[in-house]
Amino acid sequence: MKKFLLLGLTAVFAVLLTACGGEQEKEKAVDLSDASIPVEERVTAAVHNVVGEKVGDDLDTVSSIKNSNGILKVEINSEAHEGSKQSLLNDSAEIFASLAKMDDITSATISWLAPLTDPYGNKSMGEILTIMIDGETFEKVNWDNYEALDLEQTAPGYKQHDALKD
Repeated sequence: MKKFLLLGLTAVFAVLLTACGGEQEKEKAVDLSDASIPVEERVTAAVHNVVGEKVGDDLDTVSSIKNSNGILKVEINSEAHEGSKQSLLNDSAEIFASLAKMDDITSATISWLAPLTDPYGNKSMGEILTIMIDGETFEKVNWDNYEALDLEQTAPGYKQHDALKD
């Protein structure tokens, strides 16, 4: 009987710890529409929410963020490879939808970086996909329905590296 009681108390304690941990995670969430939080922090949170914080063991997914009067450029590190195109497009649409919640962002460019090998066998991070949404398009898009968005057709600026095949 003591074993059952101990087992029951252990289970209750585990549930309470899990519940408390979940509340702490919610407290850490960044309000993307809160203009009092620096743009870089909100953009980093938006990217991390979609693709995670790290690529591999030590490389941050956010390579760089540049913001000039609401015109945003974000470079994102990835491990993308041939066949990753649709995944990158889906992640981009979700990130753009998050950026659309920020009133102080008027247009945005997302550039995905991935390891590329030059003709001499040297590897370095290079741009494999860039998508630019200008202010007019940013306003037109129904970001609540971003899953149905065709960024190749909708984005005024779209550039894809040969290494990223369909």
